[in-house]
Amino acid sequence: MSYSVMNQDGVHMCDIPLSVYQVIRRQSLSAGWLYWEQGLNLVKVLIACVVKMFFVMPVIWFWVLVACRLIEPERISDVSGLLSPDVIGWAAGAAITFIIFSVFTRPAMYGYHNYFKQHICSRIKQVTPELRTVTGPLFFYRNEIRTI
Repeated sequence: MSYSVMNQDGVHMCDIPLSVYQVIRRQSLSAGWLYWEQGLNLVKVLIACVVKMFFVMPVIWFWVLVACRLIEPERISDVSGLLSPDVIGWAAGAAITFIIFSVFTRPAMYGYHNYFKQHICSRIKQVTPELRTVTGPLFFYRNEIRTI
């Protein structure tokens, strides 16, 4: 059994034995410093999400209010209705939902990195002569069952 190594464009680079991949993966998963790095990265992503929420929420709130005015004109009948707790809560809920959705669909936008995968890729590039000059992420597919 072996793994096909593909670059980010889907070009087949080489094949590596399953045993080599498993040893490198096991080494990566047993490295304690990678867990520390990944945990710090998750904290940074959470901080970036909260910061973005405070800066983006007024903009999203404005557009949600515009949409609310177009969809439900009776909810916002005058300017004083814009500051009612019902409208503010509805707009804030929509804005927070949008931010959470963007975090889960585009985590790299908030600075998320998978340190385990990066470490595995760098180690495989070190031990495989064909991959020493390759830049960018690698993707691994099992040849027998074609899964990641």
